[in-house]
Amino acid sequence: RGIAMSKQLKEIQNLFLKKINGAISDEASLDLSLKGAGTLSQIDALRVYRQDYILRLTEVLGDQYSACWKVVGDDDFLRACESYIHENPSSFKSLSLYGNDFPYFLDQRLREDYPFILQLGLYERSFYQLFHCRPREKQDLQEALSEYMSSPLMKREDAQIFISEVDLSFIWDHKDDETEMTWDMIDREGCFFLYKEGYAVKRDFLPLEYLPLLKEIDKGICI
Repeated sequence: RGIAMSKQLKEIQNLFLKKINGAISDEASLDLSLKGAGTLSQIDALRVYRQDYILRLTEVLGDQYSACWKVVGDDDFLRACESYIHENPSSFKSLSLYGNDFPYFLDQRLREDYPFILQLGLYERSFYQLFHCRPREKQDLQEALSEYMSSPLMKREDAQIFISEVDLSFIWDHKDDETEMTWDMIDREGCFFLYKEGYAVKRDFLPLEYLPLLKEIDKGICI
């Protein structure tokens, strides 16, 4: 009996989630003892749940990709969030894991107007992931770079080399202020190193004359 009840509960949970994310229409039958507060019908109550669900996941995406949000503006970003959430309902126990492929989704939709949006999104994702990595002992730039380059395939969860066709750092540094960005402000190639030091994420700029070498390292080619 316990197994049967557990299976029934799982089916109800899956059905409820499909109703919330819009995979099943409001008019479809929902065999739940769900009652709306006050005069709300069951359908109205579901719509409230759905709106809260979309708002919560939009908040997660907005927190993680706030620089992308500033660059593309409210209308394009919020429309992209709503479409992404509809196509990619959350399947994670922790919302901090949601939206890892959102930069690629933005790139598909907005690449023509913002050809650097993928790079910016990946930069923000890396910063977010580094921030949530376990603390590392303090180290200077040379030590951190040497450790990174000696890692298998030059890939580590607590460090990342970034090479960009635009100045991502400028966008990042001004994502929370009122700076009106123009193309001439960011139209410069850059390379920098993100790594965890203690509880903080450090960013160091790397010399542009090392760019050819850094591109090979970034592709995982041993030097």
